[in-house]
Amino acid sequence: MAEIAKEKGIPIEIGTFENWEPAERNFNLVVFGQSFHWVNPAIALPKIHSLLSTGGHLALMWNRLFPTDPTHGDFAEIYRDYMDPGSPLIDGSSIGIVETDGNTDRLIDSITASGFTVEEHTYPRNDHYSAQHWLDLVFTYSNHLILAEDKAAQLRVRLAERIGSRGVTVGGDTLLILATRSQQSG
Repeated sequence: MAEIAKEKGIPIEIGTFENWEPAERNFNLVVFGQSFHWVNPAIALPKIHSLLSTGGHLALMWNRLFPTDPTHGDFAEIYRDYMDPGSPLIDGSSIGIVETDGNTDRLIDSITASGFTVEEHTYPRNDHYSAQHWLDLVFTYSNHLILAEDKAAQLRVRLAERIGSRGVTVGGDTLLILATRSQQSG
């Protein structure tokens, strides 16, 4: 993404959010799309609060999709051969590929305690993906990206065989947690 932004003339700064230095800049909006789980909230939330102007927004978004045809269980039979035994793709503790780890209430409590007013919005999703589109999507997730190249190729072939030409029907929602910075510090 950084390379694409650079090619378009957009200034970029590379580093972890926790170590990034804002150089006394303030912002009206900070956005995390499918990525807030990668930062330490104990460090990130106070930093975000200090970055935002009063009334500024923090937007956290996740697509929480789950396959309905083929089902999560249909895919779990294949994932057992490639993922760790405790993976939510195998053990049924997850409804799908991406979720917020069942910690939405705890996350909202942390954001509120950091000096934000929080709104939670969900937008229902029912979609159909071609096999290729579904595979392209799931192979962007970290639990797929960390697989050895040969294992990832095998998994992709087996999933494609299971999906066949019918594609994948999914349900779920998109979650938006919209937090507004209050005047007082969190």
